[in-house]
Order: sequence, then C-alpha cells, then structure tokens
Amino acid sequence: MKNKYFKAINYQSPPNADARLVLPIQIGIILFGLATTMLTFKFGFAIKQMMILTVALAIVLAIKALVGRIIPSPEAILALDQSQQGLWLWSNRRQVQLFIPFEFLKKLIQSENQVTFVYRRAYYFNNDGQPKLSFSGCESFNASDFDQNAWKNFFESYNNLVKDELQYHVPMNTTKAKKSSTKGKISVFTWPLVTFVVISFLANIVYDYRQNAPRPKAGVELERTVVYRPGMKITTKQNKFTILGAYRAKSETGANVLIVHIKRQQRNINKEAQSLRSHDFVLASSKWKAQNYGGEEPLSRLIVKAQGRKYTVVNLLKASGEELVSASLAGKYRTTTFNVAFKIPSKGNKYLYFTYLPFTNNDAKYSDTPVVFVRVNLDKLGGIPQ
Repeated sequence: MKNKYFKAINYQSPPNADARLVLPIQIGIILFGLATTMLTFKFGFAIKQMMILTVALAIVLAIKALVGRIIPSPEAILALDQSQQGLWLWSNRRQVQLFIPFEFLKKLIQSENQVTFVYRRAYYFNNDGQPKLSFSGCESFNASDFDQNAWKNFFESYNNLVKDELQYHVPMNTTKAKKSSTKGKISVFTWPLVTFVVISFLANIVYDYRQNAPRPKAGVELERTVVYRPGMKITTKQNKFTILGAYRAKSETGANVLIVHIKRQQRNINKEAQSLRSHDFVLASSKWKAQNYGGEEPLSRLIVKAQGRKYTVVNLLKASGEELVSASLAGKYRTTTFNVAFKIPSKGNKYLYFTYLPFTNNDAKYSDTPVVFVRVNLDKLGGIPQ
C-alpha cells in the first residue's frame, strides 16, 4: 500500500537491494559447494570441479545483476509520517516496512557513519494489508548509502520532532566511510564464495587422502558379528577357530572373569606356523570400543576359585607381548588349543563382545580378515566344568 510521508529518503544507489537476497544467496552458494563436494568424491576433482566453480560464479553474477529487477524497491528507506507522529523505515532483515511511533522509539545509537534505531514496539502491514504489531528490535543504516544532502536534510526535520535524547547529530563530514560501505556490499557475495572455495579445497585434500589410502581388495569381508554358542566355528582368511566354550568364574582376588576355550587351525598348510598375539583379542562392551582397543586385554596369569579350591588356568594366550605359537600337527593342519581370559568390567550391561582383531593388510604376509565380534550374553554362561 502507498503511504504518505512528510519527508522521505532512499538509497542513492541500488546495491542495498542486493541485501534482500543476501541470506538465500549465501545459503545457496554454500549448499552448492557441498553438493559439488559430493560429486568430487564420485567423479574426481581437477577439471570437473573447476568447471563447476566457474558455473557457480556465473550464476552468482547473473543473480546479482537481476536482483534489482526481481524484487521492487521499497517506497522509502527512511521517512517521517505525514502526521509527524512517527518514523517509517525499511527493515532489510525482515523485508518489511515498519512504522515506529515516536513514543515507542527507545533510543538512537550514533557512530561515525551509522545510526541505529532501537524501538519498544512497531507496526507493519501484512500481505493482506492488515496492520500487525511487532515487538522490540533495532534497525541500522549507513550514512554512506544515501545522498549526503538528503541525509542531512532528513535528520534536521527528524530532530525537530523528537526529544533531545533521540536526536541525531549530523557529522560535519559524512563522506569518509564510503570505503567501508563498499566493502560491506562486496562481502555479500565474497564470503559465501570464499566458503565455497574453502569447501572445495578441503574436499580435494580428503579426496586425495581417500585415493591414496590402502583399500581392501574387492570382495574382502572386513568385519563380521556373530552370537556365541558352544562349539561354534569361525573361519577367517588364515584360520579356522572353534570356540569350544565360554565360562564365568571368580579369580582368587574375587574378581569376575571370562574364560574362552578355543581351538585354532591354520588354513594354509604350506605356510610356516603363525603366532597369535595377545592384542589379537579384546573384550569390550561395544564394537566401537573393541576396534579402538578400549576394552579389557587378555590376562597373562589367572588363578580361579571353584567349590572352595583354587585352580591355575593353563594354556593362556599371553599378554605383555608374549606369543603362543602352534607347535603340533594334527593331520594336515597346524593346530593350537588355548584359553583367553579377561576380567569382566564391573560396570556395563550383560552383553559383551569377545573380539578377534587380527593384523589386516592385504599386502602383508600374515594379514588376516575379517575382524570378528562374538556377542556374549553373560547371564547365559555357566561355570568352569569339573
């Protein structure tokens, strides 16, 4: 709707019309950068990425050129109401023209090149032309965006209508700050473009890392999760494991422990006997902790109490870097039967993951896959058989 003004001023040039699309354009450019980053991982960087960046710049410049045509300018940026009872101003943040009666104007903050109106209440018209009440807020304007004579004349009229504490003292020279205003207009498009370039640069680094990082051969199983049952068999690239049993017990110090009795067969009879190391196994409350060695390591020595007597657990897979090596032949396969013992964490749920964490590298002689997580329900385990 058309408002009648006692005095009004507009920007001396249209660049601030760009501000109406600042946020959508910035968000659009950043999202475009993220999308092209995803394409980077799929198709590669180099020429494709540079072509996309060139297209993005062209789109931004086209939008910048058309902004003023797409959205019409407001009737007035700053205006005094015809009744001389209030102030009209254009809110770039809310994209609406506000009317602030002088009685609702809380204070005026003035700097060398900027003025800020702080208000308790304001009115505006919605799309249906109905007046609505807006609560407290503030709006700022730069003197360098306006013709200096018009700016000065407007505030001379404004000062005659408001109390002394709300008056604006026109500086002797308001032309100094034009450089900062230009910087602000440029930054509307500069910052999102810089963000886009940074995203692309980081994408290139991550892409190169992924390209150069060692990858498993096609068809190689990296990990497997199974549920424990007595006598279950687990086959990996290098070994066949049979979990003969898993038992709960009390150590001589009263700690709860888990003992897993395992038979291992080496699959390739043409290779020398391979060793198992203590850090090949871990007990943890989650698969994530197990993979990051955040659980319990095997015990190198264990004495348990059962029915009032103490027993030393033999054939333990040693900790502290010691190894248990297959030394006997059973048929065509090298076999080893051993125990792995862990202290059960005092805090945690009834489910734990007994995990086989082999050394994995496709090019290494003793590499093995997959990582195997054996989910154990502690409540269903029995004691050590006599």
